[in-house]
Amino acid sequence: MGIKQKFIMLSGIVGIILAAVSVIGYFTAYSNLEESVNAEIAATVRAEGESVDGWLREKAKPVSSQADLMTEMGAAGMNPSTADMKHLLAVAASDKDIQEMTRGDEQGMFLPYKSADETGKTDPKKRPWYSQARDAGKTVYTDVYTSKSTGDLVVSAVAPFYGPNKQFAGAICGDITLNVLKERVAKIKYRGEGTGYIIEKTGKLLATSGQEQLMSEAKDIPGFGDKLDTMFQKGNGYFTYKNADGEQVFCYTTVPTTGWLIGMSIPYDFVFAAVNHLKLIYGILIIAGLFLIVFMCLQFAGRITKPIVALEGQASQLADGNLQVEALPVTSEDEIGSMTSAFNTMHQHLRELIGKMASTSEQVAASSEELTANAHQSAQAAVHVAETVGEVSQGM
Repeated sequence: MGIKQKFIMLSGIVGIILAAVSVIGYFTAYSNLEESVNAEIAATVRAEGESVDGWLREKAKPVSSQADLMTEMGAAGMNPSTADMKHLLAVAASDKDIQEMTRGDEQGMFLPYKSADETGKTDPKKRPWYSQARDAGKTVYTDVYTSKSTGDLVVSAVAPFYGPNKQFAGAICGDITLNVLKERVAKIKYRGEGTGYIIEKTGKLLATSGQEQLMSEAKDIPGFGDKLDTMFQKGNGYFTYKNADGEQVFCYTTVPTTGWLIGMSIPYDFVFAAVNHLKLIYGILIIAGLFLIVFMCLQFAGRITKPIVALEGQASQLADGNLQVEALPVTSEDEIGSMTSAFNTMHQHLRELIGKMASTSEQVAASSEELTANAHQSAQAAVHVAETVGEVSQGM
């Protein structure tokens, strides 16, 4: 495997590590951001639930105060007249959101403030609110109903009062109009988006910023109506569902005083737009990072392998006996540059050495030729001497 292939493999490994780290980082950021968004939505709904709860408690204060006053008067043995009691009811009914204030007691008195005295005509003991206050022993709220006189939605706050022996003596009932819920439900939004719902524990729709009819069955609302019982059991939470408008997020809480459910439905894409944006950013970063790593690894591989390939080619030329090749350019100051410079020096020294060896060889050849010529002459002289000696020998 060549160096370039090794660098490509290295870039792949680094890319995989980068992708793994980015994916882990994305899911961590996604989880944290999702929790933050859900917490913000839940806080918005919870704040509105607490606001409605506080409003109901404030409206019930005149009823509770009137009942406490009746208890104190009973403990003191005071027996106010009908006119005095009606005057007291008038003080309690001064709030513009209280439609009517009524007193009922064990003696059969049924005294409304605005309407005529119903004592002897209407038995308070047969009224559900009277029995509810007697059984609860504290201020409670009735189910919501539609007022026959005004057509408004009304909830009654009922508080019991007691006689001298702390025996149940009667109850005060204040009818509170719920027109304000229209304004309240319109404010149930997450960053300007969302549809608000206020649902009674009986399942009736009390208010909405959507298109549904008031006092209709909330269980018939597509998407989350079938989860109504679960929501009342849990008290608060959130979930996703789908309807004709697409995927939605529904967050809800309950009002402690009445058990009403306050919910908000928001488009999923709007809620998690930041999450989707984060997903896009991480995707772009991962792809760009992978391309950058591959590009840089290829660049580094090219810078390393190019001079090494040139060195290999130069070495092959020298091995074939070609000493006339040009010196390699030194393009870097790293180890490869040092190796190239050393190779050029070796090439130069080798050329000089071969040149010296060639010159010496020529000198040796010339000396050898001269020695050969001298030897030839000596051989001829020896032959001549031998012939002369022979002739002398023969003459002798």
